[in-house]
Amino acid sequence: MKLKCNRTSLLAALQTVMSVVPTKSTVPILQNVKLHAHGKDVFLLGTDLDVGIVREVTGCEVKAEGILILPPGPFVGLLREATDEDVSIESDGNLANISFKGGKFKLVGAEPKEYPNFPVFESKSAVPMETKDLRDMIAKTIFAVSNDTTRNALTGILVVLKGKDIRMVSSDARRLAMVKRKVEKNEHGALEVLVPPKALTLLEKTLGPEDETIQVAVQQNQFLMRSHNAMVFTRLVEGKFPDYDAVIPKDYDHKVYLGVEEFLAAVRQAALMTSDRCKAVKMQIRENHLTLLSRAQDLGEAKVDLAAKYTGNEVEIVFNPDFFIDVLRVVGEEGVTLEFKDKASAVVMRGGKDYTYLVMPLTIDV
Repeated sequence: MKLKCNRTSLLAALQTVMSVVPTKSTVPILQNVKLHAHGKDVFLLGTDLDVGIVREVTGCEVKAEGILILPPGPFVGLLREATDEDVSIESDGNLANISFKGGKFKLVGAEPKEYPNFPVFESKSAVPMETKDLRDMIAKTIFAVSNDTTRNALTGILVVLKGKDIRMVSSDARRLAMVKRKVEKNEHGALEVLVPPKALTLLEKTLGPEDETIQVAVQQNQFLMRSHNAMVFTRLVEGKFPDYDAVIPKDYDHKVYLGVEEFLAAVRQAALMTSDRCKAVKMQIRENHLTLLSRAQDLGEAKVDLAAKYTGNEVEIVFNPDFFIDVLRVVGEEGVTLEFKDKASAVVMRGGKDYTYLVMPLTIDV
């Protein structure tokens, strides 16, 4: 290998790939990144066997092809501390000779044959998606994913593809988020897969303004996503996701319309007078009016009023304020509707026609 790269571009690509490289592993080779110069292109690769990324490095001149397996910590340190515009890299077996105008360094690498192979993205079966849609769908579901590994299916985001409709659904058993979008074409047919949120977060880090569309595909029990300069792949989460359609109530007795900014500010204020021991806010709803009440023994009390579009009998609901703060930050609408049957039933929040969010109420009193 012999190449010359723009230092800033190489550093940016390395920092993205490093985010998936494990600091400790029972397979030591995985603690490295793979630098691959092939033809006129240079790629950085990293994986923990569950999630992986192939990232193209722009601004490189390849003088001789080759592969290096390098520890990312020292490598990124050299690139970060240098001030030169370009960096030259040559391989001497598993040894990398890295040089700038002001210095020369030797970095010991590992045997390339020990590094795992990466999947090849098959474009013929890929589904194109608008990047803005994907970003929006991730933002509106990722916060509701469960961290409870005893319920493995809830640790992933359900991706449902049927015809030209695509959905993402997440739940932690106390709330559920579902967002829908359209795709231009779909040759996969109908499918449902569970994708780990780590892979979607990693893809977001690769996206730039030039990424108007991305390609997604399912190949051999893996979910793959390709942008203009990167490919992210991941093993699918095992398990059966709950029947989300059955969970979402179809009828309600109460419907409230609220401005998003006003509602978010009010919930945040009421949340200040809650504690980790009792994370609860009471919502009192009456004719065109909503009041939020909270109290904590060692802090004090809060009462916040705001306008609401509502007609009907007065009703109260107790909820975890964090569950509304999370969704109101990303809903992207001027207003939302809350639909529910009574104080013991689930609250369904709708933001536009494509976003549904369900929250289970608390059974304690405030």
